[in-house]
Amino acid sequence: MVDTMTQDLSISDETEFDAESRHRRHPLDLKRKVAELCLKPGASVSRVALSHRVNANLVRKWVKKYQAGDYGPVAGQLLPVTVAEEPAARAEAKSAAAALQPEGYIEIEMRGARVRLYGRVDVETLQALLRSLGR
Repeated sequence: MVDTMTQDLSISDETEFDAESRHRRHPLDLKRKVAELCLKPGASVSRVALSHRVNANLVRKWVKKYQAGDYGPVAGQLLPVTVAEEPAARAEAKSAAAALQPEGYIEIEMRGARVRLYGRVDVETLQALLRSLGR
């Protein structure tokens, strides 16, 4: 379990109080740090909220916004990747290797025997195999 009670990130001097709505306005850094603490393995949102003297439901909203990227880049977030075309030489090498590989297989099971034929099988070979299995 993560000990989130030891970190002192409680309501900072930068927290503003809105006189009209009687709500606090917490700094972005506090929201980000609290959300990161909640996302650590074994952390409890309610325990983190309690240790920072903030409502747990508000902290859950912060976590969702943090994960959505509203508070800046998320730590460990995956970045977009663009796949480029393969160089022609590499593509030709792959197609040459594929031509040498068998395209599949035929599996025949008769009279307790199982035979697999890999790659391209000509008709004469297949007929000879079936005749010998039929005996």
